[in-house]
Amino acid sequence: MSEHQPIDLDDLQRVAVKVRELTDDNWLADMVDLAADEIARLREERRWVPVGERLPESEEWVELAGPWGETIGWWDGETWLEASDETFDSLVTHWRKRTPGPEGDG
Repeated sequence: MSEHQPIDLDDLQRVAVKVRELTDDNWLADMVDLAADEIARLREERRWVPVGERLPESEEWVELAGPWGETIGWWDGETWLEASDETFDSLVTHWRKRTPGPEGDG
């Protein structure tokens, strides 16, 4: 498997089933299941959401994408606004939650 190829969650779940079949190590199989669940959760959390599918919470800072590229902004309940308060209106095609910033003192 290439280091850049995404993990196939179905393959990972099949690994957990095989571990349960071939060993008495339910802990290891449970860890594989937990890893698959976490990968699925993170993928959903980081995916670009088409604006036609749903909108973010009002005034929640999110990443925005459109024909102009990507930026950070929010939906105010009526229109899209960029960090500089520029209005994007219908030009935003996708959005996604922002990634958390660094943890700790750095």
